[in-house]
Amino acid sequence: MLSRVDLLRLVVEREIARVNLPSGAVRTVQEVMSPTIPLVHQDDKLPEIVEKTLKSGLHRVIVLDDQEKPIGLISDSDVVVRIQPAQRRDVLSTLLGHEALPSSEMTTVDLMSPGVLTALPDMPLLEAARLMISQKRKWLVVVDQDNHPLGLVDRHILLRALTAG
Repeated sequence: MLSRVDLLRLVVEREIARVNLPSGAVRTVQEVMSPTIPLVHQDDKLPEIVEKTLKSGLHRVIVLDDQEKPIGLISDSDVVVRIQPAQRRDVLSTLLGHEALPSSEMTTVDLMSPGVLTALPDMPLLEAARLMISQKRKWLVVVDQDNHPLGLVDRHILLRALTAG
């Protein structure tokens, strides 16, 4: 099976030799980032997390601390794997759109994968692709100088940008 990361790896390896990009070619993560950023806060409870995950349609949410800085990521699979077995059926049913999730005291801190891969808006696309591949990450959060989220870049966005033209 050929995955997006396999294709991205191939494009990055071949792009190394390309010195002169055509004028007008996309060059930075800011030019391709999605401004849609599904966010949750570190104290949000499980029902809020699931609701925001579903609303985003991206199957992931970025966790922010009290200063609105990214500190982790939660995917829909993280929610299913890290919850108590007794709640798993309810969460799966909610994720499939069958019923509302009962109340829970679990928070984002209980469910998140700590650490977020971030980049400033002027990071070149090839550098972003190399970074994401080397860190085995699907998402890159584009942040401002104060480390506040501005947008997201995923493998699909990068692959499309690097192969356009």
